[in-house]
Amino acid sequence: YDWRKEGAVVFLGSTGRHLSSDDPKIFGILQKLVLALATPSERVQKSVAICIKPLMAALKPQAGEIINDLLDSLISDVKI
Repeated sequence: YDWRKEGAVVFLGSTGRHLSSDDPKIFGILQKLVLALATPSERVQKSVAICIKPLMAALKPQAGEIINDLLDSLISDVKI
């Protein structure tokens, strides 16, 4: 099951890299990748981390909000 999830993450991340930076679909892709972080698989989480970086560059205005949400969930130990 993990390899399927990892494949989906890589597919979404790769697709997002090829969209223009003002495409609203990038935010939706990023949200799905953040949700995939809750998967208890190191391989999936590493794939998400690799895929998120280029997408965050395209979403600079929302990046701070997304990072704050991730940090809040990390500190409060709440599943995403």
